[in-house]
Amino acid sequence: TFDSGGRAVFFIALLSLDTKRFETGKLAKTILVDVMGDPIAIPLPKDLPEEATKKLIYDINQNRFNAGVREWQTPNETFIASYQRLASSRLLAINIISKEVAFAASRTLVTRSVSSGTFLLLIAIGFTLVFVRGITERLRKMFEATEKVAGGDFSIRVETKARSHDEITGLASSFNTMASKIQELMEQTAKKIRMEKELETAQFLQNRFFPVEPHESANIQVAGKSIPASECGGD
Repeated sequence: TFDSGGRAVFFIALLSLDTKRFETGKLAKTILVDVMGDPIAIPLPKDLPEEATKKLIYDINQNRFNAGVREWQTPNETFIASYQRLASSRLLAINIISKEVAFAASRTLVTRSVSSGTFLLLIAIGFTLVFVRGITERLRKMFEATEKVAGGDFSIRVETKARSHDEITGLASSFNTMASKIQELMEQTAKKIRMEKELETAQFLQNRFFPVEPHESANIQVAGKSIPASECGGD
């Protein structure tokens, strides 16, 4: 350009690029190229096939999207390439990472999830076994108690937990009530049978004091009858 005096004026701009932002790491590799595909500030990674890398840069430059991710296959390995256009699409930043490395985190997460799930499953099974064992033990005691009742032992009782209000505790309480009622009924029945036998014995002895047949003579006629009471056995 020219100033008011007709003298030529030149403007020189110096641009500095912070290459640290694009340094190649151990896991990922970063490439910065222009629209022609030529590297800027950072050379192409030496451990990547040069021709295949240039072909990748060319294919991405031909893409209309400003950003994206694609899978890149080389003769020896498969990579995940992500790209972003910079400075009004004049620059292209490409980040390349091995597919195996990229999915290592997800595999680790899956492995940890499976391990955690297995651990929780084993804990749940342990608690279930303890819980089921407690139930089966109480049911076994009830079964043994019913066997003793069937054998005539009505004094047996099943232990119940005072703080428990589940169905098994209710069943045990009902069993204890039933056994108690049966025992009381059996005691009353035995007492009644004993009393009846005692009354039969008293009646038999009382009948022995009276003649079997009425006594008759010329001037006297004697007869006797005894009716025992049902409770006290008196006349």
